[in-house]
Amino acid sequence: MRLTTSLATRLGYCVALLAPYFSFGLSSFEWVEASVREGGMGWYSVIILLVTLALIAFRIVQVLANSGRLDAFRASGVASFLRALGLLLIYIAVAGAALSVARRWLFPLLVTYPSENGVVYLGAALFAASAMKLGSSGVLLFEFSRILGFEARRCEVDS
Repeated sequence: MRLTTSLATRLGYCVALLAPYFSFGLSSFEWVEASVREGGMGWYSVIILLVTLALIAFRIVQVLANSGRLDAFRASGVASFLRALGLLLIYIAVAGAALSVARRWLFPLLVTYPSENGVVYLGAALFAASAMKLGSSGVLLFEFSRILGFEARRCEVDS
């Protein structure tokens, strides 16, 4: 039996693939970037980043062009747990990206009085940036659960 993915899951998957690589909205401020980014980038890091972004763009085109691209066979145990955990991390990354983008409209509603030194603003920005970084782990766990499902199906067919 196959597990199908919804359009929301496919879009979330695509956002989770891109979110760790782009600073936008709330996490685009330099003080947030300095808190969550590793060191400076040399020329080799830029080349690796460009190759990675090209591969991500290729995967996004695959996922959006074919609605069954993320489907998998039903599996139990560890594979089921990894799929659920991967989807949870993907949705957390999407929430972080949405918070980062919607900050201009959302933040005045949540913070009715200014805090000293903008600590609430900094906390929300760090949460958004950190949540977007979880998307990579979510995609990895989700894809690993798909592999386990395909392997379990293959073992059923062979025996």
